[in-house]
Amino acid sequence: MVTTTNRPRLRVPQRLSCATCRCRHASEWHVLTDEQVGYMDRNKSVLLYRAGTMLHQEGNPVTGLFSLEEGTVGMRVTNEDGHALLLELAFPGQLLGYRAYFNQGTHDESAVALEDCVVCHIDRRIVAELLRDNPALAPQFLKRLAVDVKTMAHKLAECSWLSVHSRLCKLLVELVEHFGGNEQNGGIHITPPLTRQDYAELLGVRTETAARAFRTLEDEGLIRMQRRTVTIPDMHRLMEHAGQD
Repeated sequence: MVTTTNRPRLRVPQRLSCATCRCRHASEWHVLTDEQVGYMDRNKSVLLYRAGTMLHQEGNPVTGLFSLEEGTVGMRVTNEDGHALLLELAFPGQLLGYRAYFNQGTHDESAVALEDCVVCHIDRRIVAELLRDNPALAPQFLKRLAVDVKTMAHKLAECSWLSVHSRLCKLLVELVEHFGGNEQNGGIHITPPLTRQDYAELLGVRTETAARAFRTLEDEGLIRMQRRTVTIPDMHRLMEHAGQD
């Protein structure tokens, strides 16, 4: 089933097969048999989301899992002032909603399309049947949850031992990896669907602090900015400042 959510100009493959999907072998689904993959394929829904629309909303019941095929999704939580803070990004090949699914409650965060997205939705009933019929599947999700905890602990530690300057460099390096920067004369160019406020929230700092960090990187010749496009003249230097070289 294909459902369109407000973005007619977004292109979707006429046939999105679970058997050939990049998510199958790179995610928890790789332990499924061909028969189980076919069952999931017949029962999934392919959804189109316009930039700014929600895949699922904080506080709402879990309907199933979301497999991101195209686009970028932001995971947001609402603070005491009612502002939705951007915690992390999701990219093609990732599964969304599994933490809330296994918690058997409501979503603790909202998933918002930061650009037009193609998503496969697997109903919770189908997920439950696959977990029941394939004992190897549940341990895969447990491993994923363990990785999530380790990643979050590492990010919290980085806030203590890395400067905002270094963390911004590290974030830009990660964005180049995900967006496959367009390399031309003058450097690598990326245009993430992020505002300055988004960058600040991902770094866990005020918008003014993030803006100063961007200016410092520009002054040092590490980046050039033109609206949302970031040009990186020397990737090696940026990685050095990110502590990844």
